Parts: sequence; C-alpha cells; structure tokens
Amino acid sequence: MKIIKILLSITTIFLLAWVLPWLWDIATDKPNHYPFTYYSSVAETFGIRETINEQTTLKDAKGNTYTQAQFDNILPMVYFRQLTREGNLPDSLHGVEMNQKIIAMNNFYLRYRPADKNKPVIPLYTLFESMPKRVDLEMPGDRFRLTRKLEFVQPETNTIDKEKSNQFDAALREKGFMGPPKIVAGNPTTRKAYDEGYFIVDGQNKLFHLKMVNGRPYVGSVDLPEDINPVWITVTEYPARQFYAFLITDEGRLFTIFTGGYEVKEIPVPPFNPESDNLLIMGNLFYWNVEVTSETGQTLFAVDASDYQLKESVTFSAPDENEKLYSILFPFSLHFTSVNDEYVKPRIEFTGFAYLISAVLLLLGYILTRRYQKKSIPFWTAALILLTGTFGLLASIIIGNTEEN
Repeated sequence: MKIIKILLSITTIFLLAWVLPWLWDIATDKPNHYPFTYYSSVAETFGIRETINEQTTLKDAKGNTYTQAQFDNILPMVYFRQLTREGNLPDSLHGVEMNQKIIAMNNFYLRYRPADKNKPVIPLYTLFESMPKRVDLEMPGDRFRLTRKLEFVQPETNTIDKEKSNQFDAALREKGFMGPPKIVAGNPTTRKAYDEGYFIVDGQNKLFHLKMVNGRPYVGSVDLPEDINPVWITVTEYPARQFYAFLITDEGRLFTIFTGGYEVKEIPVPPFNPESDNLLIMGNLFYWNVEVTSETGQTLFAVDASDYQLKESVTFSAPDENEKLYSILFPFSLHFTSVNDEYVKPRIEFTGFAYLISAVLLLLGYILTRRYQKKSIPFWTAALILLTGTFGLLASIIIGNTEEN
C-alpha cells in the first residue's frame, strides 16, 4: 500500500507539473508586442512605431518624434504605396530611381523559426523544370529521393525511372557528392516565378546545387568556408534574383549564397541560437533589417545592402513579469509540445532552485500542521514536498500521506 501511494503521488506530481504551469500561462499570458522597427534609408537610423495602452508613438532611435505623414516619408521602402498615392514618393534615392515596381521587386522577407529546422520531413522531393516551355511552372509526374543514390520514383506505379535516376545520380557524383545527405532544401510549390531546384549538403559537409534544365541535370558545387556546419538552408527565389539561398550554421551564423558564381558571404550580425531564437529579415534596395527574437528580448540590426556592413543595432528587452514568482512556485514543468519543433513527446523544463523558497515554507507549514494534529510526519511525503514544492504538497492532499492506509 505504501509503495502504491508513493507511485500515485509521483504520478500526480507529474500531472500537476503539466496542468498547473499550463493554467498559469493562460492566466498570466501577455503577448510580447515589440515595436515595429525598420531602418530608414532617409533618416539613416531606425524608425520605431510603438503602441502602448492604445497610444501610438512614432519616433526614431535618436529620440525624434514624427507625425504619421512624416513617418511615411522617412520609411519610403515600407510606405511606398501610400506615398505614391499621395504623390510624395521621391523620384530617386541615393542616386537610384524610385517607383513602386522597383521597390516591390527588391523588397523581400525571410522568416526562420526553430520549428522550420526541427520539423519532420518526408524525404520525397519535387524537381521542377527550371526552363519550362510555358510561363507557369508545372508539377512533374515523379518525385525523387536521395539517400546514397538519387532515384526518381513514379508515385502512381511506385516504380523507379532508372534512366533518369542514373543520369541525375551520375551528375551529382561527378561533382563529388557523397551520400547520404544532411540537408535537402528547396521550394516544392508552383506558386513562384521561377525554380532554382535544390541545395544539398552531403555527408562530407559539401554543398551542391541541383536543378533540371531542359530535362537534363545541372549540378553546381558551392565552396563553403571550412569552419561552418550548415543546419538549415532556404532557397529564396526572390524576383530580383540577387541570391540563391540563406544558410544558418550550428553556431547561429548567417550566410547568403549569391547568384552568378555561388559566392558565400556572411551577414555581419552576432550569432544567435538556431534551436530557440526566431529570425526575420526585411530587406530592400539599401538596407537589410535583421531581427533576432529570443526569450530575453529582440535585437534589430541594419546591414548595408551594398557592402554588407553592419550600420546600427537596437535592442528591446522582453518583459519579465511573473517570471520570478513562477520559478518560486514551480520547480519544473512538463510539456508535450514545443514551438521549436512539431514532435509530441514529454519534455521537462527545470526552473532552477528558486522553488526551494516555497518548498521549505510549505514543508514547515506541513510539519507544524501535523504536529498540531498530533500526527507523525511521513518521511516520503515530506521528501516529495521538499523536492517538488507546490506539486508535492498538492499531491499529498489529493492522494493522502504515503505512510497512511
């Protein structure tokens, strides 16, 4: 009976560690609305739009405030449609002609979340014809898989196209590909203007570019710096066709692979944690706004689009309301899902040793109550309260003392 109660108490503790932090998050959740921040190619500093208690402030990083019309004018890469409608879009900026088409073609957005890297992937890939006879891309009738060998599979008959498979596999191996691959990155959708195929990292950490041109394989070899280990690649296929892809390493370094020679250039922002941090790039003709968001806050970097040098940065701290009280009440929490991947599995997150404050107080209260009731103090119940704090005390109330029948 004693062992059964101990096991029931432990089970209850884990259930409470799942339910109580979840209820706490619901009761105290306040979304982190960071200010909209974008580097101004006119004011040469960050423009910041911040809303607090339904009051919106328009300012820049130097402390200057603006009206809405003034704010539109210092951020023409963002509000170009409004400026065009009002007739206020400049004809040129920094010696470059300005109009809606030019701005829209060179504006781009890239978003990275840890779940993008960690989510499960079905290893069957669609390879489009990169030079189709018609304007729109068309879905091919086959898919390819890539392990130690590249093979094209016909889904309807579940058969391998040996001739096409051998042709593309030979082209890859001729460039030095050694399977199985670590990364196969591409965009298997027809909702894009053109196709650049796939970027593939092989078992030797070498990077290759594979696409199909007029039904035949094209394979390019990309020279990566020796000290980098890619963990995520996204093929961009933006209208301006300036670069092929973005690459993130295990150290959180960010690289761009340019068209016209496969030049690999590092974006000069500090490394971030690709396992937990979010990345957003908002680029335009003149500057790239690189935004890194972590649990502690958000930092924005302005990178010059002409020489890729860091111009300026600004940081906003995340609010830490209720965090201290949470760590005092709960020694750990149990979760089955995570924003950082798409797997369902048990995950225990420890909050540290601050919970000992509440655990010791709860244990003292429990001991005094038992003494007042002139009852003995069960060792295992006391141990569970000391080790798990709030969870242990609630488990003893629900299940009862471990040494009582």
